[in-house]
Amino acid sequence: MNDSFIILVNNKTIFNSKWLDSDSSSYIKAQGKIIRNIDPPEYFTETIPKNFFVDGFSEMGFDKIVLWLQKIFKNDIVTPIRMSELLYDVKFKVLQDLYKMKWSDITENSLRCIILDIWAEAIQISTKDLNTIVLNDWDYFISIDFYKTFKKEFFSPSGIDKWHLFKTVKNWHQENNQQLEYLK
Repeated sequence: MNDSFIILVNNKTIFNSKWLDSDSSSYIKAQGKIIRNIDPPEYFTETIPKNFFVDGFSEMGFDKIVLWLQKIFKNDIVTPIRMSELLYDVKFKVLQDLYKMKWSDITENSLRCIILDIWAEAIQISTKDLNTIVLNDWDYFISIDFYKTFKKEFFSPSGIDKWHLFKTVKNWHQENNQQLEYLK
Protein backbone atom coordinates (compact mmCIF):
# COMPACT_ATOMS: atom_id res chain seq x y z
CA MET A 1 0.00 0.00 0.00
CA ASN A 2 1.24 3.46 -0.91
CA ASP A 3 1.32 6.26 1.63
CA SER A 4 1.49 8.94 -1.02
CA PHE A 5 0.45 9.81 -4.55
CA ILE A 6 1.91 11.84 -7.38
CA ILE A 7 0.19 13.94 -10.06
CA LEU A 8 2.01 13.94 -13.38
CA VAL A 9 1.47 16.09 -16.45
CA ASN A 10 3.28 15.00 -19.61
CA ASN A 11 5.31 12.58 -17.44
CA LYS A 12 6.57 15.46 -15.27
CA THR A 13 5.78 15.45 -11.55
CA ILE A 14 3.85 18.58 -10.69
CA PHE A 15 2.57 17.43 -7.30
CA ASN A 16 3.70 14.86 -4.77
CA SER A 17 1.58 14.43 -1.63
CA LYS A 18 4.81 14.13 0.39
CA TRP A 19 5.51 17.79 -0.38
CA LEU A 20 2.70 18.65 2.06
CA ASP A 21 3.82 16.19 4.73
CA SER A 22 5.75 18.12 7.38
CA ASP A 23 7.63 14.91 8.28
CA SER A 24 9.00 14.55 4.74
CA SER A 25 12.39 15.93 3.69
CA SER A 26 10.74 17.38 0.57
CA TYR A 27 8.12 19.30 2.62
CA ILE A 28 7.00 22.64 1.16
CA LYS A 29 4.79 25.04 3.09
CA ALA A 30 1.92 25.54 0.66
CA GLN A 31 1.02 29.17 1.51
CA GLY A 32 -2.49 28.92 0.08
CA LYS A 33 -1.54 27.14 -3.12
CA ILE A 34 -2.54 23.55 -3.67
CA ILE A 35 -0.02 22.58 -6.31
CA ARG A 36 3.66 23.27 -5.75
CA ASN A 37 6.75 22.04 -7.50
CA ILE A 38 10.30 22.32 -6.20
CA ASP A 39 11.44 23.16 -9.73
CA PRO A 40 8.32 24.58 -11.43
CA PRO A 41 8.05 23.85 -15.15
CA GLU A 42 5.53 25.71 -17.33
CA TYR A 43 2.48 24.37 -15.57
CA PHE A 44 -0.62 25.41 -13.70
CA THR A 45 -1.36 26.26 -10.09
CA GLU A 46 -5.11 26.72 -10.38
CA THR A 47 -6.49 23.96 -12.62
CA ILE A 48 -5.82 20.36 -13.48
CA PRO A 49 -5.19 19.99 -17.24
CA LYS A 50 -6.57 17.25 -19.45
CA ASN A 51 -3.38 15.23 -19.68
CA PHE A 52 -2.85 14.69 -15.96
CA PHE A 53 -2.17 11.25 -14.53
CA VAL A 54 -2.37 10.31 -10.86
CA ASP A 55 0.14 7.69 -9.77
CA GLY A 56 -0.44 5.83 -6.52
CA PHE A 57 -3.87 7.34 -5.78
CA SER A 58 -5.85 4.09 -6.03
CA GLU A 59 -3.05 2.13 -4.33
CA MET A 60 -3.12 4.56 -1.42
CA GLY A 61 -6.72 3.54 -0.70
CA PHE A 62 -9.65 5.70 0.32
CA ASP A 63 -9.02 5.53 4.09
CA LYS A 64 -5.41 6.67 3.69
CA ILE A 65 -6.53 9.54 1.42
CA VAL A 66 -8.95 10.67 4.15
CA LEU A 67 -6.22 10.41 6.82
CA TRP A 68 -3.81 12.40 4.64
CA LEU A 69 -6.42 15.14 4.10
CA GLN A 70 -7.21 15.27 7.83
CA LYS A 71 -3.53 15.79 8.55
CA ILE A 72 -3.00 18.60 6.02
CA PHE A 73 -6.24 20.37 6.99
CA LYS A 74 -5.41 20.09 10.70
CA ASN A 75 -1.95 21.58 10.11
CA ASP A 76 -3.38 24.32 7.83
CA ILE A 77 -1.13 23.21 5.01
CA VAL A 78 -4.05 23.49 2.59
CA THR A 79 -7.37 25.07 3.49
CA PRO A 80 -10.43 22.90 2.72
CA ILE A 81 -12.32 25.85 1.22
CA ARG A 82 -9.51 26.53 -1.26
CA MET A 83 -9.37 22.88 -2.29
CA SER A 84 -13.18 22.85 -2.70
CA GLU A 85 -13.06 25.84 -5.05
CA LEU A 86 -10.55 24.03 -7.21
CA LEU A 87 -12.69 20.86 -7.33
CA TYR A 88 -15.83 22.76 -8.35
CA ASP A 89 -13.95 24.62 -11.06
CA VAL A 90 -12.27 21.53 -12.50
CA LYS A 91 -15.44 19.41 -12.40
CA PHE A 92 -17.40 22.11 -14.23
CA LYS A 93 -14.86 22.06 -17.06
CA VAL A 94 -14.73 18.25 -17.21
CA LEU A 95 -18.53 17.98 -17.25
CA GLN A 96 -18.71 20.50 -20.08
CA ASP A 97 -16.44 18.21 -22.10
CA LEU A 98 -18.49 15.16 -21.13
CA TYR A 99 -21.81 16.70 -22.17
CA LYS A 100 -20.31 17.40 -25.60
CA MET A 101 -19.66 13.63 -25.65
CA LYS A 102 -16.59 13.34 -27.78
CA TRP A 103 -16.46 9.55 -27.82
CA SER A 104 -12.69 9.36 -27.96
CA ASP A 105 -12.47 11.27 -24.63
CA ILE A 106 -15.43 9.70 -22.83
CA THR A 107 -13.51 7.18 -20.71
CA GLU A 108 -10.76 9.63 -19.77
CA ASN A 109 -13.25 12.37 -18.80
CA SER A 110 -15.46 9.92 -16.88
CA LEU A 111 -12.48 8.58 -14.96
CA ARG A 112 -11.45 12.16 -14.17
CA CYS A 113 -14.96 12.82 -12.79
CA ILE A 114 -14.78 9.68 -10.62
CA ILE A 115 -11.43 10.83 -9.19
CA LEU A 116 -12.90 14.29 -8.48
CA ASP A 117 -15.90 12.65 -6.77
CA ILE A 118 -13.50 10.57 -4.64
CA TRP A 119 -11.68 13.77 -3.63
CA ALA A 120 -15.02 15.41 -2.77
CA GLU A 121 -16.18 12.55 -0.56
CA ALA A 122 -12.78 12.35 1.14
CA ILE A 123 -12.85 16.11 1.84
CA GLN A 124 -16.38 15.88 3.26
CA ILE A 125 -15.33 13.08 5.61
CA SER A 126 -12.03 14.66 6.60
CA THR A 127 -13.60 18.05 7.43
CA LYS A 128 -16.67 16.85 9.34
CA ASP A 129 -15.02 17.61 12.71
CA LEU A 130 -13.65 21.00 11.62
CA ASN A 131 -15.55 24.25 12.00
CA THR A 132 -16.03 24.50 8.27
CA ILE A 133 -18.70 23.48 5.78
CA VAL A 134 -17.37 22.38 2.43
CA LEU A 135 -18.85 20.55 -0.56
CA ASN A 136 -22.30 20.09 1.02
CA ASP A 137 -23.92 20.79 -2.34
CA TRP A 138 -21.57 18.52 -4.33
CA ASP A 139 -23.45 16.52 -7.00
CA TYR A 140 -21.89 13.18 -7.82
CA PHE A 141 -21.34 12.51 -11.51
CA ILE A 142 -24.41 10.69 -12.99
CA SER A 143 -25.62 9.30 -9.62
CA ILE A 144 -24.47 8.19 -6.21
CA ASP A 145 -24.96 4.52 -7.24
CA PHE A 146 -22.76 5.03 -10.30
CA TYR A 147 -20.14 6.64 -8.08
CA LYS A 148 -20.21 3.86 -5.48
CA THR A 149 -19.87 1.17 -8.16
CA PHE A 150 -16.90 2.78 -9.88
CA LYS A 151 -15.29 3.90 -6.61
CA LYS A 152 -15.26 0.24 -5.56
CA GLU A 153 -13.73 -0.72 -8.93
CA PHE A 154 -11.21 2.15 -8.74
CA PHE A 155 -9.80 0.91 -5.42
CA SER A 156 -9.93 -2.78 -6.38
CA PRO A 157 -6.75 -4.66 -7.38
CA SER A 158 -7.93 -4.95 -11.00
CA GLY A 159 -9.00 -1.29 -11.29
CA ILE A 160 -11.80 0.19 -13.38
CA ASP A 161 -13.07 -1.82 -16.33
CA LYS A 162 -12.88 0.92 -18.97
CA TRP A 163 -15.31 -0.81 -21.32
CA HIS A 164 -17.88 -1.07 -18.49
CA LEU A 165 -17.33 2.63 -17.74
CA PHE A 166 -17.71 3.60 -21.41
CA LYS A 167 -20.97 1.63 -21.83
CA THR A 168 -22.46 2.99 -18.59
CA VAL A 169 -21.72 6.62 -19.48
CA LYS A 170 -22.94 6.14 -23.05
CA ASN A 171 -26.24 4.71 -21.74
CA TRP A 172 -26.56 7.62 -19.31
CA HIS A 173 -26.00 10.09 -22.16
CA GLN A 174 -28.60 8.39 -24.38
CA GLU A 175 -31.19 8.32 -21.57
CA ASN A 176 -30.57 12.02 -20.89
CA ASN A 177 -31.09 12.84 -24.56
CA GLN A 178 -34.32 10.79 -24.67
CA GLN A 179 -35.66 12.62 -21.60
CA LEU A 180 -34.80 15.98 -23.16
CA GLU A 181 -36.61 14.99 -26.40
CA TYR A 182 -39.64 13.85 -24.40
CA LEU A 183 -39.80 17.17 -22.52
CA LYS A 184 -39.80 19.22 -25.75
